Amino acid sequence: MITSSQEPILYEDIQLTYTMEEFPRKGSALYDMLKGNEESKKRSLRNWQRMNRVVIFLYELGILPLIGLGYFILLLHTRGRRTGKTYVTPLEYRKQGISILLFSSRGKTSDWYKNLRAHPENAEVQIGFKKYHPSIEFIEDYTLATDILRWYIEKHPRSSQFLFGWNQKKDNLETADLKFITDSIRIVRLNLV
Repeated sequence: MITSSQEPILYEDIQLTYTMEEFPRKGSALYDMLKGNEESKKRSLRNWQRMNRVVIFLYELGILPLIGLGYFILLLHTRGRRTGKTYVTPLEYRKQGISILLFSSRGKTSDWYKNLRAHPENAEVQIGFKKYHPSIEFIEDYTLATDILRWYIEKHPRSSQFLFGWNQKKDNLETADLKFITDSIRIVRLNLV
């Protein structure tokens, strides 16, 4: 973990080279989104968008929270940075202490991420049947982002396997090359009020 005496390393300051065993691995949910060619990236995005529409519908009907999926899926309401319209995005979230962590798998290019950056004061999250207006922290420190990613893998190995191909029997958290995925994603910490 980063200590207060260390100077934070920002994403913009990092010059990375990647190895062959980096993540996400081929066959994982994020592989086509992050490493595929333009056509596979578009196809993957369309598939996620279709699934999101179904998730929003079922969440707003109260079905997903009722069967327990509100435990790790929330609805993020943001204000459009250009249109001013309200947008709803279902996202996987994880609790870390009293905070909620969101991971933007498309990094700074995700619309929900750009909208949240433009209008953090208008954000609302629905977790289960409750709604909150959170305070928002964008994790800009690369070392902290890597530490959070390692925490995520340790605490949620099955999700890590699905999302980016983590194999908890073969992979070693201390030696795994997470540079590509840490560089590709963005992390947002929410504190609920």
